Order: sequence, then C-alpha cells, then structure tokens
Amino acid sequence: EEGGGAADAAAGVRHTLGDLLKHDWSDGDVVFVNSSFFSAELMASLAAKCFALKPGAFVVTLDQPLDAHAPSHSRCLELVDGRRLKTSWGHVKVFTHCRLEPLDGAPPLASPRHLAESRPNSGAKEPKPLAPGRSGQGLRFAPVRSRQEAWSDLDEDLGSSADSKSSDSDSDSGGGSRNSSKASDLDEEGEEGEGSIDSAEENAKTDYLAKYQRSPEEQSRYEAAVRRVTYSDEARLYDELFSSWSADAGRKASDESAEKLATSAKGKKGTSANDDGHHDATLTYGEVLFPTFVVSILERVKHHGGLGPGAKVFTDIGCGTAKPVFAAALSHPFEVCRGVELLGTLFDLATDIADRYKRRIQPQLPRGDPRRDSLRVELWRMDAFADECDWSDSDLVFANATCFSSEMLASFHAKCLVLKPGAFVAMTTNKLLSSHFQVVETSSLHEDWGIATLYILKKVDPDACAGDESANAESAGDESPDAESAGDE
Repeated sequence: EEGGGAADAAAGVRHTLGDLLKHDWSDGDVVFVNSSFFSAELMASLAAKCFALKPGAFVVTLDQPLDAHAPSHSRCLELVDGRRLKTSWGHVKVFTHCRLEPLDGAPPLASPRHLAESRPNSGAKEPKPLAPGRSGQGLRFAPVRSRQEAWSDLDEDLGSSADSKSSDSDSDSGGGSRNSSKASDLDEEGEEGEGSIDSAEENAKTDYLAKYQRSPEEQSRYEAAVRRVTYSDEARLYDELFSSWSADAGRKASDESAEKLATSAKGKKGTSANDDGHHDATLTYGEVLFPTFVVSILERVKHHGGLGPGAKVFTDIGCGTAKPVFAAALSHPFEVCRGVELLGTLFDLATDIADRYKRRIQPQLPRGDPRRDSLRVELWRMDAFADECDWSDSDLVFANATCFSSEMLASFHAKCLVLKPGAFVAMTTNKLLSSHFQVVETSSLHEDWGIATLYILKKVDPDACAGDESANAESAGDESPDAESAGDE
C-alpha cells in the first residue's frame, strides 16, 4: 500500500507498507536502516538482502554493523566508516558500508563468480546491471577509508562524553565542532582529491594501533590475507558445512543447556548457577569467523615457529558448535582436531556437524591430503578443567576466554602447565600470567559479536628463558663495535 499525497508523488517520495525483506529496494544508491533493535537473525537476513545492491551502493545501519552478521565467505559489504550520532533519545553508533566491486571498470575487490558460488541455494539475486543515471556518480561521499580508520574513529567518538562534545561545539564559533571540522576536511578531500586528517582522527589511529599492535602496513597485509582466505576453497567448504547451522542456532542451544544446568544446580554449592538460579556469564556463547581465525591465529602461530611437521593436535576449550575445530581441520594437516564442550545441547549440535563433515566435506578434500586421509575430529563432552580431561598432548590450544572467571583462568593455567615446551596457546581478552608462557603476539580477533584482544603465547622453559636474558644482558654490556651492530640487528 503506497501512501502520501500528490505533493509527495510529485517530489518522488514513496511510502510502502510491507516487509523490508520482501520488498525490492535493490535499486537503492543509499540505504538507511534503523537497526538498533534488530535481532541477529534479522541482521543476517538484511546482509543477505544487500547482496542484490549494485556495486558502489552504500548501506547505513545503527548500532550493529552488517559485516559482523554476513556469512564469512559471502561478504559483499565493506565497513568504511563508524561514528556516533546524537538522536532525540540519546547517542547511537552509525556504521556505513559500501557494496564491493568499484564502479567505472576499476579492479574489483571481490569476484561476483566467487560470491555466487559461496551462496549455494541461497536464492539471492545476482546484482542488477547499472541502470542509466543510477550509477551513484552524482552522489558526493567522503573517500572510503580503511576499516582500521573507521573503527579507530568510532572508538575515539565513543570514548568522549556527550558533555565534552557539546562544549566543543559551542566553544569556538569560528572553528565549529569536531564533526563540522571533519566534514569540512572531507569535503575538501572529495573536491581536490587530497586533504589533511585532523588531529583527533590522527589520535584515533594512534590509539587503535597502540591497542591492536598493528602498523598501517601490517593492517593492509592483514586485510589482504583475510580476503585471500575468504575466497579460498577451504572457506567454501566451511560455509557449506555450516550452511544449516547459523550462529543463532548455537546461541539458542547454549541458552537452553545453560538454563537447564542452572535450574538443576540451583542451591547446590560449587555449581555454575548464580544466587537467582540463572547461569553465570562464563557460559556466554560466541563464535569465531573462519577468515580471521585462520589469519589471526593459525597463520600467526606458524609465523612464530609453531605448527611445524611435528604439530599433530589442535584443541578448542569450550568449543560450542566446534567452528574453530573444523576451521583448523580444513586449514592445516593435524592428526587430531579436538573440541571440549560441557553443555549437552551444544555438544549434540557439534556432533551432528561432525557427522556431516565426515560424510560430505572431508571427501571433497584432495586425494592424498592428510586432511582427507588421516585427520580425525574428536569431540569430548566434559569439563575441560576436570582431572580426567587430559589434553596435554596439544600442540595448539585455543580458548575463547573473554568470559572466563578468575577461577576458570586459574584452572586453565594449571592445565596448560603440563603442555609440552614449544606448544602454543591462543586466547581472547585474558592471558596467562606465568613465567612458563611467553606472549609472542598481541593483536585483535574479529568474532561474530565484535572485536576481542587476542594473545598468542608459547610454552617455554623458565630456566632457559632466564639464561637467555642473562646472556642478552651480557651481550648488551659489550662495548665492542661488533657487539653493538649485533644488538642493532
């Protein structure tokens, strides 16, 4: 049903009553979605719907970025800007996305063939040819910035209070607010092709790099690596494996198991239930994304000397639906990829996925490849920190430890102490504080809910480390030219 009077019709304004997922708005150059209270399922459907937009179109969402909900191998949107917007009821985050594949014959950022192949039986339409006069060239936008700058700008904005923003706006009538200053800079940049980044944005970039330990060159290499993995055969198989199980299925299974556990444990000492009988935050569900897991963990562990010919076992602590387990199984020739999960409904779901992996995915790997011929997936339903749960043979341990309690971290540390020297531990948000583990890298990991700090640690011999430090101190004290140049090297 279309509303609006004659004046609206003359002005080209059209109102439509209907389901936004069923209505065809694929001709849009700019799409705005007030998505603050959208569910994860609706956001995922919206991301799939945006697949039909023309290359170069922009999508603006509130509070939730689309790229956190799109399937890992079918992302057609790039997050290009993030900032804060004042509304009548408060402040919201604003995320701007650009449909990939630049216009005017520029080299494509993504292959339509790969994107189509990555969405079997999805029913998504291929992007329509650009209609005359609807190429978006008449619209003026600030130059697309990198994801790094977008997130750093958003973090800086959210770190400032609303009062300071207001005072900045009113303090200098000649200079205006930070936002108006930035808008002026961006207009200048859009017209002349180059412009200066204001000090606030430069500080935001510095804060981002300090937090995630990546230089601009490293960030550029990281994004290129993520694209490479996103369009790999392994990513296609991974998406095929999980095509029937969304992140929402995992969350629902987790909530059901956690509530049952909390209800049965109510009033019992030493359980995972809180005083009100509800499960605690340590059972919060979260999922990794295939490309960032491979690039940020597996490839970085290899960079630091891990996952050599003798590396045979990968273990995921609290594996959920076992996404890291299968990501590791598809990406490296382990002998065993193991997941340990306490919650029964999640374990059952992971078991169903493992059965599909064995029947339909593993046979598609190349003949003669150890990933096809000898690798096996093990799923254990038990408390990963119990005495009877022995994963000390692991060469790489992953723990999505953002919601670990202090008691869980202590138990995890005790179990990790029996790992072999040279084994690696990758964990989010929290890290092991021990002389037995050396932090070889601190970076960030993109997950389905956002960004977490990632620590990669290596099991070492504390006595050997102490000896190396003494040797290094003696070498540093040597005043000879050769010693100085060696130190510089």
